[in-house]
Amino acid sequence: MKVLFIVSNTGYYRSGLSNPLGVLSIATYLKTNGFDVEVYDRNIDKRKLKKLMKSYKPDLVGVSIVSSRGLKDARRVSRIVKSFGTTVVWGGQMPTMQTELCFDCPYIDYIVMSEGELTFLEMVQKMDKRESIEEIDGIAYKKDGKLVITKSREFADLNKLPLIDWTLVNPRDYYQKYIYDDMLYLFSSKGCPFNCSFCGNLGYHRCLHRRRATDLTLDEIENLVKNHGLKAVYFTDELWCAKKSDAYEFCEKVKERNLKFYWGCDSRADQYTKEDLQMLYDSGCRWLLFGGESGSELMLKKINKGVEAVGVEEAVKNCKEIGIAAIVTLVVGLPGETEE
Repeated sequence: MKVLFIVSNTGYYRSGLSNPLGVLSIATYLKTNGFDVEVYDRNIDKRKLKKLMKSYKPDLVGVSIVSSRGLKDARRVSRIVKSFGTTVVWGGQMPTMQTELCFDCPYIDYIVMSEGELTFLEMVQKMDKRESIEEIDGIAYKKDGKLVITKSREFADLNKLPLIDWTLVNPRDYYQKYIYDDMLYLFSSKGCPFNCSFCGNLGYHRCLHRRRATDLTLDEIENLVKNHGLKAVYFTDELWCAKKSDAYEFCEKVKERNLKFYWGCDSRADQYTKEDLQMLYDSGCRWLLFGGESGSELMLKKINKGVEAVGVEEAVKNCKEIGIAAIVTLVVGLPGETEE
């Protein structure tokens, strides 16, 4: 059975094209389980979809949509795929969070909810055997005009998922020049235990933080450093190393392996002391992103941030003294916020 994964075209990107980690993880998982897969990222791949459909002849097409920016192109490619009579499955944050809205598109057969590795594998296994997939966990579909969402699927154990197969794409196509040259987005964990009111973490990750073993993450980085010239990593984790002990383990193992790369991640301003930050710097950390969100203590409480504004100022001050670039996100116009 052949599966084609399409990454919809977002039309533009701010600092550089992000590699489709979710799609690559699912495609790798299917490939290691014996299925024929191909990844077609329309942001960089200039092949015509109709020609690809004729030459590759997929039995199933998965369309990835992270946000509404990819919605227009997702509809376009789904219409083309359906003209070949092929099953269309959407996945990603947009279809998971706005499932009913996405089904306004008449070319969708199914939506895979939340993470897709386990769900997609069960789906293609059943389709390969010509069995019904309507009862499997973690999908949505329309039946008799009504939206059906099956039981939520339990999350995968990240330590049981294979390392991304970088033969599916050329990693250099995704190297960034944002902060550092030859930087790539990777992950070491998924989800976040906190529940900020504006964040999609609750709907997508159910406020559950899951971490992959440090050695697996470093195996992936070491391969990219040695074989593909990788110089820097931006960890896309919603919260990198929720436990301080995990951060220390990571830094110690980077030194043990003598791995030379720069890195940064998303963190919380109240997470590390100045001594901790020095330890991060010594292992290659050169930037940290903190969710400041607001300078108003009242608004911070309203959005359930759990961090005081003064704590953000202290974290930025400590980072500056050590040599780590502090990036602070701010949200303007939160519900209930006044001009003052």
